[in-house]
Amino acid sequence: MIQLGVNTTGNVFFQARDDVPTNSSIVDGTNRVGQVFVASGRRVSGTRVLRINGVQSGTDSTALGTSTINTATVGAGVTTTTTEYMNGNIGPVIAIKGTITDADLLTLERFVASLTPNAPSF
Repeated sequence: MIQLGVNTTGNVFFQARDDVPTNSSIVDGTNRVGQVFVASGRRVSGTRVLRINGVQSGTDSTALGTSTINTATVGAGVTTTTTEYMNGNIGPVIAIKGTITDADLLTLERFVASLTPNAPSF
């Protein structure tokens, strides 16, 4: 399972978890409440990377096993609490399966920023 979101303190996080469950979590150190931003997360050779506005914010290389997806759908989550929610607008979302270079990811992040009102230029 991989998740990109905003936690209850307004920090962006990128999290991966396997069936054990071993958890890998990267949390950006800046409170983003009231800000427009572009966030991305990717996994390359076992290392997870969180990027905010085209800049790497953190990495984690915790070894993970396998995850069995059996009832989940892309972009949906089920919760019975009000934690880790996003109160506001969400702009374009791009999901990619496969390898992407830093340069190509930056191009996509800039594309998302260009489609999002009041997004930063980077």
